[in-house]
Amino acid sequence: MSQFRINTGSLKQSLVQQAKQEAKQEAKKKENAQTSQAAENAAENAEVPGDADGPDAAILKKMRKQRRAKKASAEGASELDDSLKDGDLDSETLTANAVSRKGGGGSDLLGGDSFGEGNRREMIEQYLLGHIKEDSDHFSKLRAEGQNDFFDPELDAKAIEDLGLKAPGHMVRLFDYWRHQGLDRFETIEKSASLLNGFRNAGKVRQLFNELETSPIRDIYPLEVMISLLEQNNNKLPGVNFGNVLQNLDQLAKEQTAVTGHPTLLELPKDYRIKGFAILGGRRPGYAFTPSPKEGYYQLNVETEGQWDFALLAVPTKQVGRITRELPSESILEKFSLNVIEASEAPTLEEKA
Repeated sequence: MSQFRINTGSLKQSLVQQAKQEAKQEAKKKENAQTSQAAENAAENAEVPGDADGPDAAILKKMRKQRRAKKASAEGASELDDSLKDGDLDSETLTANAVSRKGGGGSDLLGGDSFGEGNRREMIEQYLLGHIKEDSDHFSKLRAEGQNDFFDPELDAKAIEDLGLKAPGHMVRLFDYWRHQGLDRFETIEKSASLLNGFRNAGKVRQLFNELETSPIRDIYPLEVMISLLEQNNNKLPGVNFGNVLQNLDQLAKEQTAVTGHPTLLELPKDYRIKGFAILGGRRPGYAFTPSPKEGYYQLNVETEGQWDFALLAVPTKQVGRITRELPSESILEKFSLNVIEASEAPTLEEKA
């Protein structure tokens, strides 16, 4: 759930060569960084005259300030940068530069993002669009070299449907293409849903979503597009309906147990599975959503306080002999909000009692 995979096997050889070259450059950067860090450590630990106005003291002061700044932003910035640069170039697919679904929380630079708090979303937008442009330029270069590329942004719904297994990769590229053309997240989601609404076979729509949901993303969640499509025309997603499947949301709100940095348990009915998950609106508090060791529960760990909107897709299962079968015709899509409070403000056990 952290990166889109684009079916471009024909580009594999060129991309692998590029990856090897980038790996050498990265190794050299790390070696230089380690040398620089060692020099800084030596300078900081050295005996420096106490004259605050002297050149040695001024240099040391600057080094210390730089190191503090690096440590303060390392967690969130490195996570975002690493996930944006990640690439699975040795497989039969190209892994697009992507932002982890965990988000970029945990630092003053990118964490705690919301549309009402400063320019954090704007910073993320600039970062994302920059990498989208890099991908676009890279594909243009490969096409100019004679490499095959199936992507055509002018294809209509029927043509995309006929792409078969290449359709999910095409939609991923469309997300990026429309963002690069100036559409915002909401417009891209709406346009994607409208395009899928033109599919003739509803089964192929569901199949496409299944493929997208098993692959990570850059910024737009497949579930966000599914919600928009379901609101436009639920006939294109037979068996998927809005509803409630989480069992303990009211209890969580009452007891204020959703606390930053701690897993919040979300209870599901016994025989349900989660098939998709999303944080809505493009916000990035920094989160992790995983199955819980406690049977019948999933856990959601949010790093930033605030009111956050999520969505999940759940399907019931049925035991047939030794085989557990999913019943996609009874899928439930639930949107929910979770108020996460700072750990320091959480009520104690005595206060709850």
